Amino acid sequence: MPAPRFAARCIAPVGLALLLLSAAPAQADNGDDADRPRKGWSGLASASLAFSDGSSDSATALVNIDLARKLTHSKTSIVASLNYAEALVDGRRETSASKWLVSGQQDRNLDDDLFAFAKASVDGDRMLEISRRIKLSTGLGYHLVADADTTVDVFGGASYGDRRYKSPQTLHGVTDTHFQRPGGIFGEESTHQLSPSVTIKQRFEAYPDFSRVHAHSANFNGSLGVVLTERLSLSVTLTMTFNQYVPADVARTDTSLFTGFSLKLGA
Repeated sequence: MPAPRFAARCIAPVGLALLLLSAAPAQADNGDDADRPRKGWSGLASASLAFSDGSSDSATALVNIDLARKLTHSKTSIVASLNYAEALVDGRRETSASKWLVSGQQDRNLDDDLFAFAKASVDGDRMLEISRRIKLSTGLGYHLVADADTTVDVFGGASYGDRRYKSPQTLHGVTDTHFQRPGGIFGEESTHQLSPSVTIKQRFEAYPDFSRVHAHSANFNGSLGVVLTERLSLSVTLTMTFNQYVPADVARTDTSLFTGFSLKLGA
C-alpha cells in the first residue's frame, strides 16, 4: 500500500477518535470531574485595511476570526482568515496576495500537564497555485505554563497532507497537480497578559514532510492587542509562512505585518 494512502487511513481515524473523545462529556463518580463549560464561545474578529494612491496604487486587506470554547478538561478552537492584496504595476493591476484558511482544533487534558489534540485545516493560496490544501494532524502536547496571566504549550505528533494545484507542479523531481504526504507536526503556542489592557498571543507550527517530495512547510502567527473599549481593541498582527517548494517567481518565505482593529466576540 502506498505510504500516503496508508498514512491517511491510520492518522484520520486516530484524529476522529480524539475529536469524539474530546467532545464527549467526562463521566466520573464524582460529579465535580464532569467536563463542564467554563464559558461559552468567545474570541476576536479582526480586520486590517490599507490603501495607497499617488506614486503607488495598492490595497491590502486581512480579516481574521479566532474563536474558542473552554471546558473544564478540554478546549475547542476555530480559526478563519482571508488575506488579499493588489497593486497597480506598469498600468496593470496585479494580485500580490490571495489566500484563505479555515481550521479547527480539539484539545483534551489527560492530566494537569499532558493533553491530546486533533486538528484539521483547509486553505488555498493563489500565489502558490494551491487551489486546496488539507492538513490532518494528531498528537500530544504539554502545558509548560498555565496560570492566569501566562500560558505556554508545546506539542508534536503525526500529520497527513493532501495538496491540489491549479496547474502541474514539479516537486523534488515529481510532476503532478495532486500530492499526498505523511509527515509530522511540532510547535508551540503561548499567551501573555502583560497588563489588564495589553495581550500578546503567538503560535508556531512546523510540518516536516516524510514523503519523497520533502515539501516541508511552517507558519507563525503573532498578535498584540491593546484594549480601547469593552469590545474594541487595537491589534498588530505578524504572519510568516514558509513553503519548501514554490513557483519560480515566488519567495519561499512570506512575511506580513498588519495593524487594525479587533472586535470582542462572546463572553
